[in-house]
Amino acid sequence: MEESRFASRIIKVLFFLSVFLIITCDDTSKYILEDQSLELYQTNVIEFPNGYVSGVISKIVQDQNGDLFFIDFSKRSLLKYSSTTEEVTEVTGIGRGPNEFLRPIHVEKTSNKDELAVSDAASTNIKIISKEGEFRKTIEHKKGGKKFIVSDSLIFIKGVIDSLVQVVDFNGNPIDSFITAPKAYELRAKHFAGGGIAKVGSQVFLINSLEPRIYYFDTNNTDSISYIEPEFWKEFQENFDKEELMKKSGRQLIREKNKYAIFLEVFGLRVTNENYVVIIYAFDDREYLNIFNMDGDLVFYKPIQSQIIGTYENKLYGYDPKASESPLRVLEFTNSK
Repeated sequence: MEESRFASRIIKVLFFLSVFLIITCDDTSKYILEDQSLELYQTNVIEFPNGYVSGVISKIVQDQNGDLFFIDFSKRSLLKYSSTTEEVTEVTGIGRGPNEFLRPIHVEKTSNKDELAVSDAASTNIKIISKEGEFRKTIEHKKGGKKFIVSDSLIFIKGVIDSLVQVVDFNGNPIDSFITAPKAYELRAKHFAGGGIAKVGSQVFLINSLEPRIYYFDTNNTDSISYIEPEFWKEFQENFDKEELMKKSGRQLIREKNKYAIFLEVFGLRVTNENYVVIIYAFDDREYLNIFNMDGDLVFYKPIQSQIIGTYENKLYGYDPKASESPLRVLEFTNSK
């Protein structure tokens, strides 16, 4: 029970830490890395109608029509921004009904272009709803993970307080489960809280909050799990003392974020037919955007001050959660080589 409470605390603190990342980028601003092969430009600013978006925005997804779907934590609703009408509408409501959520937290597209998958922080289930908010089905799973990716007819769910990935079908039937972190990195459950999971192509990337590693596997072969361990992340490992970490609570680790790197989120990116993995982490009282290619090479590096909430193809979405009327900034990557 004590460990479960610690895990719950660090999940909450990690979330609030992750939302204080603000992008400020004009068409010429770039952080120069010696071998940087991607360039970042702001290409659009989306102004939400006044009064519709009232709080912190969670994960955002874009569909094939250019419409955006995202969760507003203050409204506790899934919202839709229409690229045609430029209006924002509420897709779901608050409650325990079939198409309602108490605390929606994560949204993903499914193989059905007309449907979305949404998880609720107050439930262990994932609901499938239409883009108009019509309830389709509930997918029950045992581990209660809130972050997940969808690959064809399967859902890969990241464990809440451990490195377990659970695979279920759209009927909630367990298909597979496996551990990503090796025993050398196994700590108390609270140290795996937070992090994220993302997919680009058929590859799935997973990060845990305190591990300076990016785990990845192919959805067609979950028996083979590899990892990227960036060379310049070794400074994080210098302070990675397993015995010392075991003695600390989640709150102590957060207070010492200048000593321990905290990995906040992972996204997939596709630029000129090449796949990349995007990592957001906090270290030494700053936040950073790192992008790696599929060989594990760092191709883009930038200290940031913004909340990154999603990617689509070569686009990256970010906004300022501290501003009362912050627009959604759309930035695009191009290959500089």
